[in-house]
Amino acid sequence: MPVTVLLGTVPPMLAALFFANYHADLKLRQDAQENIAIKAEILANTLSWWNQTKVSTLKQLSQQPDIVSMDAERQKSVLKNLAESDKSIYLASTASLDGWNVARSDGNKPEYYGDRRWFLQAKAGKDITGQTLIGRTIKKPAICMGTPIRQESSEIVGVAMLCTELSALAEQIGQLQFGKTGYALLVDQTGKVLAHPNSAMLHGEKLNNLSQYPPITNILEGRNGFFKFKNEQDVDWVSYGISLENGWRVALIQEEAEFLRNEQELKNLTYIIALVAVITVSTLTWLLANHLIRPISQLTTAAKAITSGQLDRKVEIERQDELGILATSFNKMANRLQTSFTELEQRVRERTAELDTAKEAAENANQTKDKFLAQISHELRSPLNTIITYGTVLQEKSDLKPNLVKGLRVMRESGVYLLNLIEDILDFSKLKVSKIELNPTYLHWQSFLDGILAMIEIRAREKQLQFECEIEGKVETSIWADEKRLRQVLLNLLNNAVKFTERGKVTFRVSVLKETEELINNSPCPQQKLRFEVMDSGIGISPEHLEKIFQPFEQVSLSEQRANGTGLGLAISKQIVEMMGSQLEVQSELAMGSIFWFDLSLPVTQALPEAKDDGSVTALSSDTLKNKILIVDDKEENHLALNNILKPLGFEIVSVENGQLALEIAPFIQPDLILLDLYMPVKTGFTLMGELRKMPKFENIPIILISACSREVLQKASQHFGCEAFLTKPIEENKLLDLLEEYEMLPKHVIPI
Repeated sequence: MPVTVLLGTVPPMLAALFFANYHADLKLRQDAQENIAIKAEILANTLSWWNQTKVSTLKQLSQQPDIVSMDAERQKSVLKNLAESDKSIYLASTASLDGWNVARSDGNKPEYYGDRRWFLQAKAGKDITGQTLIGRTIKKPAICMGTPIRQESSEIVGVAMLCTELSALAEQIGQLQFGKTGYALLVDQTGKVLAHPNSAMLHGEKLNNLSQYPPITNILEGRNGFFKFKNEQDVDWVSYGISLENGWRVALIQEEAEFLRNEQELKNLTYIIALVAVITVSTLTWLLANHLIRPISQLTTAAKAITSGQLDRKVEIERQDELGILATSFNKMANRLQTSFTELEQRVRERTAELDTAKEAAENANQTKDKFLAQISHELRSPLNTIITYGTVLQEKSDLKPNLVKGLRVMRESGVYLLNLIEDILDFSKLKVSKIELNPTYLHWQSFLDGILAMIEIRAREKQLQFECEIEGKVETSIWADEKRLRQVLLNLLNNAVKFTERGKVTFRVSVLKETEELINNSPCPQQKLRFEVMDSGIGISPEHLEKIFQPFEQVSLSEQRANGTGLGLAISKQIVEMMGSQLEVQSELAMGSIFWFDLSLPVTQALPEAKDDGSVTALSSDTLKNKILIVDDKEENHLALNNILKPLGFEIVSVENGQLALEIAPFIQPDLILLDLYMPVKTGFTLMGELRKMPKFENIPIILISACSREVLQKASQHFGCEAFLTKPIEENKLLDLLEEYEMLPKHVIPI
């Protein structure tokens, strides 16, 4: 009987205990890894933001009129004010192309920079250059950054330079400590120390080099993330490394024993509980030998209950002998076990709270990035709006020569292409979170094709390449597709073909594979399956590199060609083609050329109405009632562009330059529609909308918000403030006229070109 009790109780109890320990151990290890990873990411984001701030300061400095003038006296004042406003900048200076100082913020005598790497790279046209070193005047770690000074003709006339002291940054990073052994390191792209907990590492005539230190070697070789190594005393350590955009590397390092301290404590606690459990059961077995079966059965039942998770189970034996003492001990053991698991749960909750805090910080950093992208997008789109809109308006003039019309069309399409490059950057920010969306619409095939061919023919002619377009089969005049995304993919493939072909030809082939009919919304719809192919006789791609070309920032090409382009085009194109229900395929051979192709099944739509032969549009009749439009925009060129579109149609236009003037004049002119810019001085578009909607006369007046930023958050916010529609710059005339027709301000026979 004692043996039966031992065999029936001890193994299940120990198995359950160690099974629970195993899963808790995995959870603690995972929490520890996530904790150090998040801390490393937060530190990396902080350093990236610091670097971006200095880069922005340097760029703004190089663009100031006093600096561009290359006049020493005008430059001295600007440089001195900059150094005084930012105490971390110990030297701001400019240099002419011969390498000698023009002006310095510290007033010292000129120095020769002509043999310094950052100066030579900036002089050669590199946007931002940098070099970490021990500052000659401060004898502390510093970074010297340079950028070209360009005049209006884009000619480089000199180099602007900032030297920033890294002591404060190094001290802040060096003071970071994780537990008793954890610390942070910051090195440049060659392994030179920029921040270290040991301040002695930051003193001397030159920066100390840690490129041979195992965790730093691991990051310099391109391996980010976790890394285990042994130090000279054969002690195990762990590190987590991240590479920054400017080439710096940050690593968090901690002794493995401390890193896994909670895990080890849990193991020790489990062993103690297991030992107590075995001793207790053995004691009960001895009592069983003295014919105490019933009390022993109670203890056995309680032990099984504990192994099943009922940690509050107690043994009710009220005796003063050894059995009573054993029952009391068992109850204490159960209480300790419950306390241990409660403490474990509390620790897990604490770790979870820390992770939530770190996650919130990461989300805040991501929001900052989104705001930055939105602002940059706005600043780039605004001038493009003028180029594309005027290209469209001038193209409609009937007295222009054919070659000038063609040139205007090429100018407009080139502006659209530049806009698409901007969209590539924004698309890549959405790539990892799958925010890219398709917006299919009616596509006029011949106009779409002519626009693409016009741009590529120019690029091919510049490189003296033969460019051919082959259409196999009859492509329908009007199809249903996302024109923007399809053009983005085709232009990317064709531009790559021209870029990586030095002699020979580039061929663009569109083939009609088959015509089918499918049910869409219970109605038959004809479809064409088209194959798009881009062939070139360029440098080709080796088989081992074919997969890499679809990865972001990968360019498998000759080094001189690799300098052009972002390396994002193929990655974005591949995802867009997959969203369209196809696959982007490639076949290539070194020195023989490449072929990229994909197949799309596109619905055929009814043919779009044709414009008049003279390229004009039908104007509004004189008896049109809704014809008064208020334009609110702080840019004169935007007023002119919209006037050129709307005035020929018979609209009465009133233009103001800010929200305050619009608020004052709107009640007097009683507009039928308001076209409102988002970013303006005095009052923003959102502020003006909110105040107008509070006025009874403007509760139902249509308001169209116009902005150079197409971020989804602005579109949602515009609806929240009571905006009926949202248009992005450059304004597409078709979309604007469609909205006017929807608001019954444009007859349906007015057809946009």
